[in-house]
Amino acid sequence: MNFEHLKASAEESFANARHLRDTKPEAGMAAAADGHEALAAYYFANDDSRAWAEVRELLVSELQRYESFGTKFRTFPQHRYLLFALAIDDLTLARTIATLPIDRQNWSPMDTYLTYNFCVLLGVPQTVVEPRFEPTKAEEGIVTALEALKHGQLLPTALVESFWKATRRKRYQYTLLEHCNLLLLAFRALGSGAVV
Repeated sequence: MNFEHLKASAEESFANARHLRDTKPEAGMAAAADGHEALAAYYFANDDSRAWAEVRELLVSELQRYESFGTKFRTFPQHRYLLFALAIDDLTLARTIATLPIDRQNWSPMDTYLTYNFCVLLGVPQTVVEPRFEPTKAEEGIVTALEALKHGQLLPTALVESFWKATRRKRYQYTLLEHCNLLLLAFRALGSGAVV
């Protein structure tokens, strides 16, 4: 097996979660979610199908944490969690994540744009106007693919694939997306369940 550091990170996070469970329950739940994410990355890196169960556990545990403690989502976690829920083809879970109130401070332009449009495609009304941004050369393909979905057109999978290949070791290094093209799976799910 490769990427043993990911497995070690997961074990450390789970141990930390057990340690914090009684004294700092929210921190303990966050540590458990980190453990599920690290273990999913380890499984993805080793082409092990157990990764999908860990992704689901990550999402369910994070939703429980946010619902239990009333913490607002930040844009980046909402963007990532929407991607993850869509990648496991769970539109109900994705819509639940899309309805959570988010903290719109300090967001990256692309994550903001994707989050807004994912929510719209899922049929979740937004209270803000569509964010505008100037995509980089690498981002242009993903924006074109999203625009195709918004207009009920076929998904240009080659553009999503190209974006992932160009960014997996840069933008998505040390994340689940480094080891598995969850973007393509998410876009496919959006294409099949989008409200256009």
